Amino acid sequence: MSWPTSWRTSHPKPWPTPAIADSETGEEEMSQSTTQRPAVTDYKVRPTVNFTAAELEASHIARFHELIEDVEVFSDIKSAVGRRKHFHPLSPRGHLGPAKITTPHNFHMSYVEVPPGSSSFLHAHDAVEVFIPIHGKIAFIFNDGGEEEIVLDPLDVFSVPPHMIRNFKNIGTTNALFLVIYDGDDVLNKIYVDQETHDKFAREAAER
Repeated sequence: MSWPTSWRTSHPKPWPTPAIADSETGEEEMSQSTTQRPAVTDYKVRPTVNFTAAELEASHIARFHELIEDVEVFSDIKSAVGRRKHFHPLSPRGHLGPAKITTPHNFHMSYVEVPPGSSSFLHAHDAVEVFIPIHGKIAFIFNDGGEEEIVLDPLDVFSVPPHMIRNFKNIGTTNALFLVIYDGDDVLNKIYVDQETHDKFAREAAER
């Protein structure tokens, strides 16, 4: 059987348009976004690339049990209550390390293991971060002064808006593990903190 070099599959319905609450009235309005599912999918034939299993294992597959902890990624890790652990399966150009997959990507991935009661510090990024708990119960504290809190269960997804200050805490009784996907390849370029945290880090740096 010979396959055509191009064929199309129809998609009869667009994606649902989400309702967005008006910031003043609280009433929901339909989004003006024009994002829709493509009317057709255009399948084409093109040359592909082949790899051996060994080549993939060498630079394209990160085995969880082989990941090495990054003990220097954040300055508070060594002094934090119940030290959390960071592992990077994928970090473009090895921006954070040690990472197994360092080929170019437009995002960064980390696993974070958090003992009971352990937490991070209130901070914000310019980019979106996505958190997905694997196991355990994680509370996210957010807004200025940590005034609000939400709790995520395993496999929930939390897309954190840029510039929203937040931290996380394991509120369970066993170690928690979650996956972090950072929108961009430069995780440590700019991290924003409140004045109290800034002064604390400055004192610790001066004492080292």
